[in-house]
Amino acid sequence: MDEAAITLKGKALRNFEKLSDQFAGLGFTTVDSGSGRLSLERVETSDLKGRSHHFYRATFYPDKLVFTYSLGMNRKKRDLEALATLMNMIKVAEKHYEVDAGDLHAPIAAVLNEARALVDSESYATVQQLSELEERYYSLEKKYKDLVLSSEQNARILLECEKKRDEYASRMKELEAMSDDALVQEIFKWLKTHAGEINIGHFAKSYGISTARTEEGLEHLLKNGYIRKRA
Repeated sequence: MDEAAITLKGKALRNFEKLSDQFAGLGFTTVDSGSGRLSLERVETSDLKGRSHHFYRATFYPDKLVFTYSLGMNRKKRDLEALATLMNMIKVAEKHYEVDAGDLHAPIAAVLNEARALVDSESYATVQQLSELEERYYSLEKKYKDLVLSSEQNARILLECEKKRDEYASRMKELEAMSDDALVQEIFKWLKTHAGEINIGHFAKSYGISTARTEEGLEHLLKNGYIRKRA
């Protein structure tokens, strides 16, 4: 696990046994005040072999404070957490150990700059996502309106086709119900307007009747002498 360290100038105002009493009961994994120094360690997580994985460690020397911490996957987040922990420890020790405030400027400025960059990047990402969502929304809205318009046009076309179909069906029924006399009259009119010629298939299609009925009508006209077949 990668580590980072912050070293600050310091000065012990009382012996380290008194200083260790300030941190008693605060949840540290180890507290060691021997060898002319005070070492504090808090193990947050450990690996399968029991070795420290996530941790922070503070060592108070007579003339300096060394704060070491594990980094983990998210460096910026970890730096911010570590700095907050260090500040809390300095606050707890303030009557027994003095830290040079000037040395805090560099780590605080670094973490604040990282936090600002993180906020800016997240804000930019949010704006980008919002812009993409707006584009998708307007694109889908246009497609929806086009589909509605197309559906309306198709519906009108369908209604017109149905209307025409009904009209043709009605006309076919009328013609199919045409009496023999009426059919003969229509055939006779056709012959007069077409120079005595008739295409049985065309006539039957035009009047919506079968070719057989057309032939019957022609046969009637021939037998009764109304028309004569050309040689």
